[in-house]
Amino acid sequence: MREDQMDKALRSLPSDSDSSRLGTCMAVSLNQRPLGFADVNIDIDNARKVLGMAKIIDRSSKWIAGTDILVQTGDIVDRGTLALDIYRMMQDLRGQASAAGGEVVSILGNHEVMNAIGDWR
Repeated sequence: MREDQMDKALRSLPSDSDSSRLGTCMAVSLNQRPLGFADVNIDIDNARKVLGMAKIIDRSSKWIAGTDILVQTGDIVDRGTLALDIYRMMQDLRGQASAAGGEVVSILGNHEVMNAIGDWR
């Protein structure tokens, strides 16, 4: 991913990734499933498979999880050309989840931070 693409991706992160929410708790009702999802590392095909098996998305990558909460715990990206596709998918899911009464929460992992500061090792 080029530096300008990463800058744009980071600027487009939703307000739920804002540091003002650090240390806050989420209320989860009994009719919601909290689901954790980590280390995608730009493997969009496997990400779709995992989210499909968990009944989060359908075959068209559309949110089907109703009021459930998906917490993406970082490392969406690693290296490669599919990072923007992953970010777009997560952003689309965030909007679809919200419309259905669910939520997608993204947390920055070490790969996002390394890319943001230009550490390309």
